[in-house]
Amino acid sequence: MTTSSIGAAKGGGYARYLEGKTIEPERGDYYLTPGDEPVQAQGRWLASVDILAQLGIEANTVEGRDFIAMMEGRRPRNGRWLRRAGADGSRGGGIDVTFSAPKSVSVTWALGDDAQRQRTAHRWGS
Repeated sequence: MTTSSIGAAKGGGYARYLEGKTIEPERGDYYLTPGDEPVQAQGRWLASVDILAQLGIEANTVEGRDFIAMMEGRRPRNGRWLRRAGADGSRGGGIDVTFSAPKSVSVTWALGDDAQRQRTAHRWGS
């Protein structure tokens, strides 16, 4: 797992970059249907319904404009700042967290048969 802080001043650009990766022709083939068709994984907010309502977000699924506003440090529906600026005038935008399986898991998944994949995924997940 890796993490890095994203300031609000750069948050909107970062969110737009990520959004652009979900649109043809930039979309990668990381997520495939059983028929090998590319599919975009639907983003979900990891917050309670009450918190989402306070932010003006009605659905649990992430919409691009809401994501960009949040990464800019603004409320999605009215554009007001989510928090006051710090002493230096900057605001926090978010934290980028990336979870990655060890290379051995990726290689086994790519080259192994179904039984090897299941054993490796089971071991790594425990």
